[in-house]
Amino acid sequence: MRILKIIGLSLAAIVLLIAIVGLFLPSTVSLERSIVINASAEKTFEQVNTLKNWEQWNPFLKMDPQSKITYNDIPAGPGATYTWASEKTGEGTMTILNSTPFSSIKFQLEFKGQGLSQSEFRFYPEGTKATKVTWSFTSDIGNNPFSRVFWTFGTAMMKDAFDGGLKDLKTQSEK
Repeated sequence: MRILKIIGLSLAAIVLLIAIVGLFLPSTVSLERSIVINASAEKTFEQVNTLKNWEQWNPFLKMDPQSKITYNDIPAGPGATYTWASEKTGEGTMTILNSTPFSSIKFQLEFKGQGLSQSEFRFYPEGTKATKVTWSFTSDIGNNPFSRVFWTFGTAMMKDAFDGGLKDLKTQSEK
């Protein structure tokens, strides 16, 4: 009986410690990754702006190739929407809010049950035959200390996913 009490108090102390640490972590998550692609900004831009192209390089689709993907009637640019349902990556909707040709594309992401986030791709020509592509993500995760701790670790996973996605975008754009 005494050992159960010690285990219970130890678990309660760990949960309390996590909650206290979480209170001091930021309530906003930001991530930015870049790659140089040996292709024009025009070609690289179209890989991102046309949502159906994401099937070739989307890192989250790689995590669960069985994801159910649905598109609306707008194939590219503002208003184009991509909805996913997956056992591994959850459910959500991505909508292009703003698309400035060969320069930037801004998205709104809605993760089912988790609120809204923003994502953006920026394209910077590097000479005449290369483009630096920067993919960013920002989300307000609120005041829940456990969500803050989760996102501290989740950001590392997202960095790997973004790097892999950019690498695959590079492969597709350079074909």
